[in-house]
Amino acid sequence: METNSFSRVWDLLHYVRFHKWTNYFASVASGLLYAALVILLGLFVDLLVNRGRIPHFAQLSQREQAQFLDHWRKLPVEQRTQAVSVVQAPVPLDSLAEIKDVNSPKMTALRRTFQQLVDAGEEDTPPVPAEMTAESLKEWAARRKVNGDAYRQAAFEHELRWMAFVRHTLATKVSESAADKYIPEPQTSGGVRMPGLGEEDRRAFGILGLVVD
Repeated sequence: METNSFSRVWDLLHYVRFHKWTNYFASVASGLLYAALVILLGLFVDLLVNRGRIPHFAQLSQREQAQFLDHWRKLPVEQRTQAVSVVQAPVPLDSLAEIKDVNSPKMTALRRTFQQLVDAGEEDTPPVPAEMTAESLKEWAARRKVNGDAYRQAAFEHELRWMAFVRHTLATKVSESAADKYIPEPQTSGGVRMPGLGEEDRRAFGILGLVVD
């Protein structure tokens, strides 16, 4: 039977056990290395396109927004509380828990907003931007008794919760110092700030941006 050159060389390897098994291992290693290089290429392309920038909540797709809320609700309440306390801490968290007899509208609204950010209950959570309609926003504002700009309040809550999640992810998957690069741990109490939603507000975080993706 006529055989080609490759078949004759392969038959010769059967007489040299070391070369035979070396060839097997080299073949497997080449395949694994090729797969690893494809993955690295994908990460490199992602880094070139997004330049290490972390998206805002409003810039996520409809599926990603829904997945985030589902994942957030599954986190232990202690982790959610700690995460929100970093991005929304006008007064120390311990003080918030102790203020039981203060009935001022400001403190009542503050405690309510803080708890809603942590819980993300389906009835209390505003509609996500990808699915929001004028009617759904109006219904949510009526349930929550929102005063003022309902759209701004909805965007405010979504972005703050997303920022808390991103910082929590960086702290748990990378390190606390990496999380501080995204949002520094507050040393003193400060006011709640509205996250920027424009492209110019997205800072580059290098490879840390891939952790959140």
